[in-house]
Amino acid sequence: MTITTATTTPSRAPFAGFAAQLALIALLAGTTGLTLAGGIAGIAYGLVLCGLLGTALDRAGMTFLGWANLVTFSRAILTGGVTALVTSSVLGHEIPVWLLVTIATWPSRWTASTVRWHAAPEPRRPSGRASTWRSTRS
Repeated sequence: MTITTATTTPSRAPFAGFAAQLALIALLAGTTGLTLAGGIAGIAYGLVLCGLLGTALDRAGMTFLGWANLVTFSRAILTGGVTALVTSSVLGHEIPVWLLVTIATWPSRWTASTVRWHAAPEPRRPSGRASTWRSTRS
């Protein structure tokens, strides 16, 4: 009798996310001139984020991220860009405020619009209680 175990391939999401974090830091460095400390802060944030994600995926036995997880991961990567900008700004480098505000608020605006789009009101019975019917819209 042979016993086999199911093997799963590790998710590539943490590696792709870290590559995206490096690309974002490089883009910000090229356009706003991040300080060395800002770049290091953004890269360190990305290392910790992607390391924790990889560990969590392994523990959960997940081999891929769903759409909602990818959106949340994208928002976390943008937060790494905000971290780099704020670090550079605190150290005296002038950062365009419009850029910082745009990167920091865009994910929350996106969330608000998707919540409004996907939130369907709960149907009510004439008695006022919620029915058992559920929306199939995703």
